[in-house]
Amino acid sequence: MARNRSLPYRRILLIVVLGATLANCTTISQRGNLSRASGRYAEEDYQGAISLADFAISQGETTPEIMSQAQFLKAKSLEALGQGSEAAGLYQFIVEKYPDTAAAYQAKGRLAMLGAPCPKSGPASP
Repeated sequence: MARNRSLPYRRILLIVVLGATLANCTTISQRGNLSRASGRYAEEDYQGAISLADFAISQGETTPEIMSQAQFLKAKSLEALGQGSEAAGLYQFIVEKYPDTAAAYQAKGRLAMLGAPCPKSGPASP
């Protein structure tokens, strides 16, 4: 009888463990896509870098560092393609949404280089 009472708890524990495992898999997948996107950028395949960065972003919000890195790589690729105003908008978004990340610091530098205004840090929407 004690065995039957513990069955619901085991199911809950299994669900929690599976949820944590899936969340970790998303982070690993995003890091892999980000690494591939960086490789494409280094090869000057900016469209490929944008596609992979977009895919990493579409996998869901994991950590601010990963999300800001993906957005920053996309912005750098847009800038390399001559789409400076779109890149500036994305740099501004990074500074507002992810103010405490390395990408936000780098985005501020890119905004200065582009002569674009740098927003104050705080919440934003894409």
